[in-house]
Amino acid sequence: MRRRGPVLVIDNDAARRSDDVGFVAVCVTSLEGLGRIVSRFGSEAAGVALQAYVQRLESVLRDGDQLIQINESKYCLLLKDLLDGNHALLAGQKLERAFGVPLMYRDSPIRLELRAGIASGEGLHGDAELLFRAAEAARETAVIQRSVWAIGNALDVRNLQRDWRLAEELDSAIENHQLRLYYQPQIACRNSRICGAEGLIRWEHRDGLLTPEQFLPHLDATGMLALTGHVIRRCVADLAADASMPGLSINLPATQLLDPVMQQHVLDELSLWNVDPARLTLELAEDGFMHHAADLDGGLRNLRERGVRIALDDCGSGRAALRQFRDMPIDEIKIDRSLIAGLMSDPFDCYVTRMLIDFGHFLDLDVIAKGVESTTVIEQLTEFGCDQLQGFGVSPPLSVEAFAEWRQSRAITPDS
Repeated sequence: MRRRGPVLVIDNDAARRSDDVGFVAVCVTSLEGLGRIVSRFGSEAAGVALQAYVQRLESVLRDGDQLIQINESKYCLLLKDLLDGNHALLAGQKLERAFGVPLMYRDSPIRLELRAGIASGEGLHGDAELLFRAAEAARETAVIQRSVWAIGNALDVRNLQRDWRLAEELDSAIENHQLRLYYQPQIACRNSRICGAEGLIRWEHRDGLLTPEQFLPHLDATGMLALTGHVIRRCVADLAADASMPGLSINLPATQLLDPVMQQHVLDELSLWNVDPARLTLELAEDGFMHHAADLDGGLRNLRERGVRIALDDCGSGRAALRQFRDMPIDEIKIDRSLIAGLMSDPFDCYVTRMLIDFGHFLDLDVIAKGVESTTVIEQLTEFGCDQLQGFGVSPPLSVEAFAEWRQSRAITPDS
């Protein structure tokens, strides 16, 4: 589902002609709970409530202000010639007082549940729609927070508009292969030889290279499945195209690997591209893994039996009990970057990191430290006996072409 912006009802042409309106505020209001009034008191009571709603809105208007109807239960107040943004806050307080007293209907009190969003700015000058959108977004916030009113601003709306645009462009970006995998190298502690890389999705957008945090929230379940399928195919295809490329890992949502169809999709892609399954590692976040551990167990064991490696990502950040590690169908653990960030400054993080390394080795698991940023951290992890390192202290994520050049510049063959 995509979020859409509201339809503007303010006359932009009139707003552009209003050069003397000074500081203005747009207030979008709605009367909530009409259905509850109808079911409790009848449709006549709802009509009386709507009349009272409009009258109370009119009571806060000053000379020159406008009240514009959007629909039966939603109105827009255009408040002109304000002193500043604080003056707009007074409008919210006036609305709160006006609706603080229940409506009496046949000796029964009816609470008029107002929700309002307010946005203000220096004149309209063609920005009426932007202010309206900011006010509507603030009204939605008031509805969620169950408050009488909330404040919005044009910057928030510009960000929302960018989000809506990204959401609309994302489907075609997947179809047109604008989403690419960048690979962050992993090196062995003992000899600094490259031993793998994690595939990280990036969107080569006209606004620049976008990270998952900037576009994944706009994907619905169908879009996430399409993206996951694209990531798996791209990773396996890159392995097939370069026999010297080390093993690659990709992070998949645990909920998707619950589906036998997705599990089979992984195996089908490896077969289609004739890639050794041992060159592919599937990473699952610790929290997602533990939440679905019982349901995931059979599918993950099947993938491992076919040669695919399984990694527990963000280890140390979730709720896994140490005893549970013994029976997990995994080959490696990746220590969460938050622990690595505190390695040199926080004794607790240092102790937990060393404990996880020793514990992983006791279970015959490979241990990878994420978020490695400095030489001192590398030296400490090497002293602790960590197996592999990943982070900007080793290399940032690289395009597949840059990754090949990086490997060549080191003149090192992949560590088996």
